[in-house]
Amino acid sequence: MRVVTVTMIRNEQDIIETFVRYHVGLVDEMVILDNGSVDQTGRILSLLRQEGLPLRLHFNSSPAFVQSSLVTQMVREAFESLGADIVVPLDVDEFLSTATGRNVRQDIESLPPDLVSEVQWVTYVPTPSDDYRVQNPLLRITCRRATQFNHDGNVVVPASVWQRDPQLTIGQGSHCVRSGTGERLPVEAATSGLSMLHFPLRSPEQMRAKCLVGWIANLARPTRVLFDWLSHYHLAKDGTPSLESLQTAALTYNVLDRSVKPGLVREPADLAHAGDVRLRYTPSQNEDVLRLVLALAEDLADQVSVSLGRSGPQDSPLSDEAVFSLIEEFRTIPGWLSHREAATLFRVVHSLDSHAPTLCEIGSWVGRSSYVLARALETLGGRGVLYCVDPLDGTGDPSSEAIYKRELVQMDQSLAELFWRNLSSRGVDQYVRLIQARCDDAEDRLPSQLDMLFIDGNHSYAAVRSDFLRYGPRIRRGGYVAFHDVGSARFTGPKQVVETCIVPNKEWDLHTLVDELFVARRA
Repeated sequence: MRVVTVTMIRNEQDIIETFVRYHVGLVDEMVILDNGSVDQTGRILSLLRQEGLPLRLHFNSSPAFVQSSLVTQMVREAFESLGADIVVPLDVDEFLSTATGRNVRQDIESLPPDLVSEVQWVTYVPTPSDDYRVQNPLLRITCRRATQFNHDGNVVVPASVWQRDPQLTIGQGSHCVRSGTGERLPVEAATSGLSMLHFPLRSPEQMRAKCLVGWIANLARPTRVLFDWLSHYHLAKDGTPSLESLQTAALTYNVLDRSVKPGLVREPADLAHAGDVRLRYTPSQNEDVLRLVLALAEDLADQVSVSLGRSGPQDSPLSDEAVFSLIEEFRTIPGWLSHREAATLFRVVHSLDSHAPTLCEIGSWVGRSSYVLARALETLGGRGVLYCVDPLDGTGDPSSEAIYKRELVQMDQSLAELFWRNLSSRGVDQYVRLIQARCDDAEDRLPSQLDMLFIDGNHSYAAVRSDFLRYGPRIRRGGYVAFHDVGSARFTGPKQVVETCIVPNKEWDLHTLVDELFVARRA
């Protein structure tokens, strides 16, 4: 019997590794959709898959909380493409468990084969006495509600139910299943002892991020749900909750009657049946809450811009899902290119009308953006070439040099060795020609015509301007120039060049700014 889980996540770097490692020994495959994470979640998932764990990863950048439709798509994939006999929709804070002495996998397989089953939460509650130096939430949070008082559970869907009605949908939160005509299907409570250990609130910082980002994303949906989160949202707006407030919120999470005061029972999660939950990639610090909220605000503003008719190279027939399925590994290469910037670079290459594009990147570090550009060439049929110009000695403008020095201390190889390792291990090195030199020493080694120029080297105004004036004229009509770190707080060189050399110049059109990546086309 083949058991598959499906999960939609956003900004869950504190728990995603625990979630995956716990479940990989209990199920056959895990389908996970990253809904626009801007923390380390995506990188952790890519590293876990590189280990060979049975993960199928997807990406969706929709800022609205459209969990029902996206989870339904993954359930359909699990049944129709992965041959699942049972599909278990799980949130990242839910862990399949069972009564002491029983076997989780056997309990899943013993569920009714022709009915939707409902599995109840066992909600765990962080307390002020928890040791917050322990990263793994399953080990840190050891108290559960004495009485659960949940008003709904999570569904488990067998293949026979799907086969009878392939148009059925999974409800928001995976709390119900509806038929193709919209009726709610009957469910049978799991009686074998099967449960879901539930860790919705894990630290004050995580609670604040979850409630602020979650509620704003919920407001972007046509139909708004999660009303229980609204009170938590108002609490989070006032600042980081205290440990006492965190405990109170967890005690009443999903409890409709707030006058109910559940007690606490100390009962650590049973890890005997789980996989090896030792952590390798989970960062020790929580992501900055303001950064997560602003990233969502930028996504929402970007959607408004598209709806108002913005045009540019990002308007490609390639969906976000398609792009990120092709460049996902870029997140495992150190660097400063965001996922939206990476997708934009990829789309720029695909929008070029040359059958064999010639690309030039000034400033490569250890190959994060180089991989994206080379991967774009590969997906065009392996035509074209990418020239990477970088002395690979960690020099640059003063602000960058300070960053490079901190990074270099942690490296076990030279920059050149890491650059080639990152590209060759991902199979794109054959599309790259490295010119290990400064820009003013590379003129004779670059072709006279370029389809795209990406300037991301020394960020001083003099250096960026020199790079553009030296190599910009080589860009063909219809080709593109891109500048990274436009708008950065550390240096103003890229912004100055864009504002003085590109924006007022009619030779350049289709101006596009994505995060800190500016792109323009030579008209």
